[in-house]
Amino acid sequence: MTNPDRLSASHPFDRVPGRPGGGRWGRSIDYRPVTGSTNDDAHRAAAAGALDGHAVVADTQEAGRGRHGRAWTAVQGENLLVSFVLRPAFEPDRWTWIPLAASVAVADTIGLVAPGLSPRVKWPNDVRLGGLKVSGILAESRIEASGSGYVVLGIGLNVNQPAFDGELSSIATSLRRFSGRSFDRADVLAALCDALEHRVAAIGSSPASLASAYQALLDGVSTRVSVRHPVTGDRVEGILEGIDDQGALVLSTTTGRRTFSAGEVTLRPV
Repeated sequence: MTNPDRLSASHPFDRVPGRPGGGRWGRSIDYRPVTGSTNDDAHRAAAAGALDGHAVVADTQEAGRGRHGRAWTAVQGENLLVSFVLRPAFEPDRWTWIPLAASVAVADTIGLVAPGLSPRVKWPNDVRLGGLKVSGILAESRIEASGSGYVVLGIGLNVNQPAFDGELSSIATSLRRFSGRSFDRADVLAALCDALEHRVAAIGSSPASLASAYQALLDGVSTRVSVRHPVTGDRVEGILEGIDDQGALVLSTTTGRRTFSAGEVTLRPV
């Protein structure tokens, strides 16, 4: 049974809020051994007035979700399941960049805690190692009655999970599987908080540098890919050029240049 009450005693992430040099992100943390969805918990925290950078962390979720309504599953206590409350200082028309900035921050984090690994990003925000998914990101925005709004940013990062069952065995990996060693999840969360604060701030202060960092990580540039529409299921093929200034995917097709603000990308050889 889900226990929605946070623990007041020590927990695996209790040193993250007081980390040396730490910023706003992760300064306050609700830790739950088991919950339904950290994103749902973060929405409730935001409605109750949680500040920018507040985090909800769980060891396992009973109703975790990813993009396109997919379930997100994880072995209890092995991975990082965290959702943040964001109260962006930049305009809502730039909020589409938040999940892309988060994918860059996850790649930054992997590079810090596991030097030598080479994470890549599959548009829009799946982070991969060796072509296998190691992290997924889900951003959900709300506009409040006052006209202000917030974003809940959920991140699942496979850290110490040793194996994956069923179809996941061929599409998912973890830092442990790829590097051959285990990681302290608190260290990973601390690094992620700092990377996120830097990359999300860049949406407003340095968008060109963020776009450049994302483009450098983007898988499939200059190769033929297909994009499936999330509602109709129609597919469009073309050469992946990169992203535009809104973070939309840009393809060169036989009928001209096309942009996509949503969809499922399939990478394939030229």
